[in-house]
Amino acid sequence: MATIMFCVFAAFGAFDDRALRVMGVGPAVAVLVDATVVRLVLVPAAMKVLDDRNWWFAGLTFRRLTPGQKRT
Repeated sequence: MATIMFCVFAAFGAFDDRALRVMGVGPAVAVLVDATVVRLVLVPAAMKVLDDRNWWFAGLTFRRLTPGQKRT
């Protein structure tokens, strides 16, 4: 999905109009940084560091939505 968005935004960089070029290249770089740095590096690293504390909300919602049942 990020590849498609990057390609669409980067295509605006081929126009001669400066405003269109800025509106295309800026979001293309933002999507590229988000897809590589944030989603491929920071999120997995944070999940590794947080370990079991990463899933506190899932346990909380299970207890509230299913009273009387034990989690396996």
